[in-house]
Amino acid sequence: MGQHGDILPVRAVVPPCVPGGAGASREARVATGRAALRAIVRMRPRGYSDFAMAITVKYFASLRERMGRGEDRLDPPLPATVEQVWARVGGPEPLAGNLLSAVNLEYAEADHPVADGDEVAFFPPVTGG
Repeated sequence: MGQHGDILPVRAVVPPCVPGGAGASREARVATGRAALRAIVRMRPRGYSDFAMAITVKYFASLRERMGRGEDRLDPPLPATVEQVWARVGGPEPLAGNLLSAVNLEYAEADHPVADGDEVAFFPPVTGG
């Protein structure tokens, strides 16, 4: 088996005992492989995607301890803003004004939009010395 994302050669998925197998011409193997792929695609449920839609949510410092976990994954329906992300993960508590947030490693306000594949981080205010 290949690694994730590898494309296996047609002869690896078509047994030699069927038309288009190892003893067949390259064109026959390719045609058989394409037919097999079309059959797989038809078996997928409507709206299926090879890419999972999700937002990764991370918690840092004392917030991580309070939440009891360091990370969450939000699956569809995906929230549209940082504030809506917090509403899904933070429970009944509203997004505190002193809680900092970032989207894809950039500071973000509560109304900042989020999209599929984004990483949203929440952390308490930090002080330096």
